[in-house]
Amino acid sequence: MADATPVVYEDVAGRVGEFKRAAIDAYMRTQPYAWSIDGDHYEISSSSTHTKVTRPRADGSGGGDWSSDNFIAEWFTGGAQDEQWGDAFDTIRKRIDGALEGFLDLPDPRELDAHIESCRTVARDLSGSVANTDGKQTGAGRIPGLIGIVERDLGHMAGDMVGKFNEKFVVRLGGVVSGYHGLSIIIGGALSAEQGLWTTARNDVGKIFGTAMTTAKGIAAAGTSPNVPLALDIAGWAVDGLGIFYPGAGPVLEAIGLGLEVVSATVENDDQALIDGTDFESMLGTFEASLAKLSSSIRVEEESLRKNLEANFSNVNADRESYDFAAPPSLVETKHEGATVIAYRPDQVRMISRDHLPAIAEILRSSSAALTDISMSAVFRTHNVGLGPYGPKEAFNDLRWLLYELVKNTAWDVEMGGKDLGYVLDEIEGQEAQIVKDVEQFLAELDGGNPTDPFDAGGYPGNSTRPPRPII
Repeated sequence: MADATPVVYEDVAGRVGEFKRAAIDAYMRTQPYAWSIDGDHYEISSSSTHTKVTRPRADGSGGGDWSSDNFIAEWFTGGAQDEQWGDAFDTIRKRIDGALEGFLDLPDPRELDAHIESCRTVARDLSGSVANTDGKQTGAGRIPGLIGIVERDLGHMAGDMVGKFNEKFVVRLGGVVSGYHGLSIIIGGALSAEQGLWTTARNDVGKIFGTAMTTAKGIAAAGTSPNVPLALDIAGWAVDGLGIFYPGAGPVLEAIGLGLEVVSATVENDDQALIDGTDFESMLGTFEASLAKLSSSIRVEEESLRKNLEANFSNVNADRESYDFAAPPSLVETKHEGATVIAYRPDQVRMISRDHLPAIAEILRSSSAALTDISMSAVFRTHNVGLGPYGPKEAFNDLRWLLYELVKNTAWDVEMGGKDLGYVLDEIEGQEAQIVKDVEQFLAELDGGNPTDPFDAGGYPGNSTRPPRPII
């Protein structure tokens, strides 16, 4: 038998007809009397009779017309023979089409590239540490540094208001952003897992298809062909995706805490398949079984991803206080109630109010905007391969959209915190009429609260009253 060379996935669809013809050749070779191939027909000969059946065309279509130089046989059985062979050939073609259904238009993993890179940017911007991705170091985001500057500058001041602002706003902000960083790693890991899974699945389809076609040709030539074991490479992608997206993700998430979970090892996923070359039926049966096993293996991995995304969605909802920043009561109101500022540096307060906190808010706004463009839509497949047409997309969207709402709302809270601090300084330095008017307007805006509740932003499971969130 010639070497079983895998077929490049992009070439599989164009070679299905070739495989159908090879499979029918193998079928005829293993029929009684072992029909031989002679150009565009099969034939068997005896001392008194020469019988032919037309061979399918190169594209696998047609064939099955029976003829014999025995006049009596031709007269009495010719029509029935045509139907018998034609039906047999059609059955083989239908079996091949059925086995390949859904496998000829698998998701293109390259379509996830831009989404993974966008998610990596979000993770970097929310990060407090350096990551090594594809051999390249990705620097930590700016937010932890900015928070550190604010904490340092506040450390030079004293009084009730300063202490409360540092404790309930600045210090807490760092922990909340760390949680967002962890969530961005989880959704990025899911995207990377899907990309690796479909890259491998396409390769496995080419491997199965190429091996089956080579085996069919071997059977057609010699009546039998060696068995070829195949190692499918799907198992483990649900786990591996996280580390590929963000090396060292496990320790990072463990350090963050907050109930975030990584994908645990998937259940036993048998990655062994076989193309049996004993005869035609063995070859075609194991071809069908190998593709069915591939789909099952994909399902196991996608199910693990779905469960992990759902678990983290539930964990965030169960610990809302750790993720929903919800800025503390206004400093202006605290001052009005008698809180003191014993020592402060106006220039540093202005820097915090006008530069550092607005810079953090802008990074958060940019990250939330990027999250709206990140999607798992590229994993759509037209048939029930793996977990179904959409894979784990719904669970992915739920967690991604929740992260978007959380980050967007925290950007608003941080922006308001900067204004709050600035107005306190304005009041300390003077009671001009415009300052009073601005403070009143600010307090009214603050009393209105954050425009949206990230946990009631629409479209989440279990609440039919919420408006549907955009489908991305």
